[in-house]
Amino acid sequence: MTKSSGAKANLSRWQQEVFDQDWQKVEEILAQSPAEWRRNFRSRARAESIQRGKLLQLERAGEEVALLVELSATESSTVNIYVAACPPSHKSSLPPDLRLMVLDNQGIAVMQARAKGSQYLQLEFNGCTGEGFSVRVVLGDASITEAFTI
Repeated sequence: MTKSSGAKANLSRWQQEVFDQDWQKVEEILAQSPAEWRRNFRSRARAESIQRGKLLQLERAGEEVALLVELSATESSTVNIYVAACPPSHKSSLPPDLRLMVLDNQGIAVMQARAKGSQYLQLEFNGCTGEGFSVRVVLGDASITEAFTI
């Protein structure tokens, strides 16, 4: 069963420091500061990057996962985007069969990673202003899709 969060998150508005209520500061959902999680997840983003996170409830699977999004503008019109799935602060690793996927506008998976018991999953890519994409977190027959516009 695929669950969608409904509203698309507008990343251009994030660059203006306007955030949807569901997207919180990373330190509010993880037991680490943004600097710590960037270091832990080997993010290449610069200090002026924007980070937000959201706790996702995979109810059918009985699991909770933190979805983290980091973006930084480049000198051109592209935006570097980093997405990560992490266990919530009360767990040390992700469920072994958890998958993190990036989908294009047609809903086709263009990138994906599987946890296999790891502490986190990460995907990095870039896009241009106005483009859309989605991030899907899958565990068994439960999934949640978050939609974004750059």
